[in-house]
Order: sequence, then structure tokens, then C-alpha cells
Amino acid sequence: MKNTKSNKKDYSSIAAQMIKQFIESGKYPQLKQAEKKIKILTSSMKERLEASECKRHVFKKLQLVGRFVAKPIYETDTVAINEYLLT
Repeated sequence: MKNTKSNKKDYSSIAAQMIKQFIESGKYPQLKQAEKKIKILTSSMKERLEASECKRHVFKKLQLVGRFVAKPIYETDTVAINEYLLT
């Protein structure tokens, strides 16, 4: 492994060539469309499940079970706490 700089250049040029081929083949726009569809489906499913009152959802065809777990969210009034502690 003598010429590490030239090896790095070779790898970067190969990587650039592979990316160029990927984009030119038309698969990059397909990838972006798939990502967009996944995002839409995910947000749609999330909205449906959040609107439901059930905590457990079973999708038999997909062999999938979804559960909601309560996650407590607290807000801290630091100004009031500091005033309380200082008095």
C-alpha cells in the first residue's frame, strides 16, 4: 500500500463514475419518487393511528402489530422555580 494518495483518487473517481451512471440510468428519479411516496404513506398512517383511540393495531396481511406507548412530556417553568428557590 505505497501510493495511498493515488489509491484514494482512484476510489473517488470510481465512486464519481458510479454515481454518474446511477443518475444517467434514470434510477435516481425513481429513488426520489419512492422516497416521496414513503413519506406520504408514513405521514398518512401516522395521522390515522393518532386519530384512533386504540392503543394497539393489528395488520394481519402485513403480519404487523403497532402499539402506542405513552410518553410523558413535561414543561418546566424555570423562572418560577428560580423565584421560589430565591425567596
